[in-house]
Amino acid sequence: ADFIVRTRIGYEETKLLIKCGAMDCFKQTRPTLVRLLDIYFSRHKLLDENYNDMFAAETFALEKEVITKRQYSLAEICSIEYETFGYMVTRHPLHFFSSFTEHSKIIKAGNMEKYNNTKVRMVGWFMTSKRIKTKKGKIMKFLSLEDLTGTFEAVLFPETYAKYADQTISMGPYFLLGTVDMENGHNLVVEKLAVLSAKEVKSVTQKDSAENNWFGDVEKISEEEFYLVDSLNAEKLRRAYL
Repeated sequence: ADFIVRTRIGYEETKLLIKCGAMDCFKQTRPTLVRLLDIYFSRHKLLDENYNDMFAAETFALEKEVITKRQYSLAEICSIEYETFGYMVTRHPLHFFSSFTEHSKIIKAGNMEKYNNTKVRMVGWFMTSKRIKTKKGKIMKFLSLEDLTGTFEAVLFPETYAKYADQTISMGPYFLLGTVDMENGHNLVVEKLAVLSAKEVKSVTQKDSAENNWFGDVEKISEEEFYLVDSLNAEKLRRAYL
């Protein structure tokens, strides 16, 4: 209660601070702190430092009764962090997909150099993306992904992008089949793509497309960035996996 009195912040703001771990310094479990918060705000006058509560003893007894040793599960904590910050702090999202990431047939980003010009399977979590137009006027996409060992670029040439455009608005995790190209960085030329967390990615307000008419995202198509495609030696990479 002292924190609330001193800072004068509201209920929702305080609850977010509790749930994301900023109040762990008070040496109580997060569910306990949320319960205490409810007590303090249900009795607004308790937050007035000049108020003399006739039922203070009853309030203090209630504070003790709501104390619990129960803590949020790891999944709950990560879910709250993701909802609050837009990313997880306690664990990487791929931690919850270990049955995929640790599969013997999945190649990790940190080992891509060993598989240059080889068709492999990889799993990655979304970092950022970029769409560009080729010299022939078709749209392709670069997905910057990461796993627990490093980062890599998933390159979707126009034909592949046309097949999987709707799925590339997801954070992932992505399951990818493609050919490794280490000539200009850690690149994977994608042949097949799937989102592990859902069979299909659909959205009413967002729909990716391999066409120029695009809405629902902040990505831009740059007419001047053809060198990105050229630097990947596109024709060579096409031959490598077609």
